[in-house]
Amino acid sequence: LGVKRGLTDREYKVAYLKVAKASHPDAHPNDPAATARFQRAAWAYEKVRDAAARGAYEGELAAQRGRQGQARGSPGGQQQWQQQAYYQQRQQQQQQQQGPSAAETWARASSDVAAMAEAFADWLSEEALGRRRDFEADLNQAVDAARRRDWAAVRGFAYRHSGALASVVIPAVLFLRYPPAAVALVRFLG
Repeated sequence: LGVKRGLTDREYKVAYLKVAKASHPDAHPNDPAATARFQRAAWAYEKVRDAAARGAYEGELAAQRGRQGQARGSPGGQQQWQQQAYYQQRQQQQQQQQGPSAAETWARASSDVAAMAEAFADWLSEEALGRRRDFEADLNQAVDAARRRDWAAVRGFAYRHSGALASVVIPAVLFLRYPPAAVALVRFLG
């Protein structure tokens, strides 16, 4: 899930919802790896979704570390450790298949409206920040193009961002053309 240990149940759920949304197979129909990422996220969330699941998973990890330490310290331990690692990996794969499906995990986690709202707000702020950076980079390129007198590039910028330009230019023109209306609007809104 890409998070540190020691989070609350809600924080783990929000982290899962963000990863699951980013890798959901319905959002990436032409990406066969999306299903695997979605299933891995569901498996990881099932391991940490509540205190009992986290405790069981910590126990599994502690037992695994103990077996690895014993195997490495004994004669021929490296081969034995590799065999154990292989069988543990197979066991985890079988547990993944036997546990709740990724779709069931998604349905259960997404039923928490507050967690969904929090995950959506996080995603929206990240998306807005990304779009702002893209806009600023595009604006800098348009300014450089205007300095070079490359009007085709400036027109391209104006075409791509016509909504943003209209929301700034039209009010500015109206305020400059009709100053009393601008004063009245400021008083009304203030």
